[in-house]
Amino acid sequence: MKKLCLVLAALYLFLSACGSPFDKAMREGKAALKEERYKDAEKLFNDVLMDDPRNKDAKTLFEQARTQRIELEMKDKIKSYRQDTAKLGIRLLVIRQIPGIIKQNLEFHEQKYNNLLDVKKEIDEIASKYKEYPKIISIHEHMQKSISYLIEAQALILSLKNDTSGQLSKEEVIKDLNIYTHKSYEETKKYIEGLISIEKEYGINPDPFNK
Repeated sequence: MKKLCLVLAALYLFLSACGSPFDKAMREGKAALKEERYKDAEKLFNDVLMDDPRNKDAKTLFEQARTQRIELEMKDKIKSYRQDTAKLGIRLLVIRQIPGIIKQNLEFHEQKYNNLLDVKKEIDEIASKYKEYPKIISIHEHMQKSISYLIEAQALILSLKNDTSGQLSKEEVIKDLNIYTHKSYEETKKYIEGLISIEKEYGINPDPFNK
């Protein structure tokens, strides 16, 4: 009986030393955070939160690990983002050259409208890809606004082209068209300025062909 008590006592001490899975995850998470293994730390603290969503310490440490991990990845993500948007930027530049309304037929403008919608879809997909990176998204939102204004402008042209009753004023449509194209230009300017600024912040060469 005495021997059994000693075994049980030893087992209790062993289990106490090991701690619960929760304690183990917290210890390993803190160690990973200290060693700058942010992705590992993020996973460990997330595991704790899955079992205990109200744990304030785990939540704070999870956010800290996540923020540090994102910051560490930013330079590579900015380079990747620039490559993802470079070709789209060229396509958008070509599409936005709006010719005289009278000079082109309805079919041409419908095709142009559909091309703009395709570009918008790709721009929105890029936003989903970088949704974890607020600094990139804050820049990308200007590109999203720019394409939206161009779509509005092209919709105005289609409305005028489809107006067989003559109810629309060509002068008013052109006035609104100029407003939308100017807004698109301003958003594009903000996008470029934002991209240059963030590249400078992270020491990235602004020339996409010189890595």
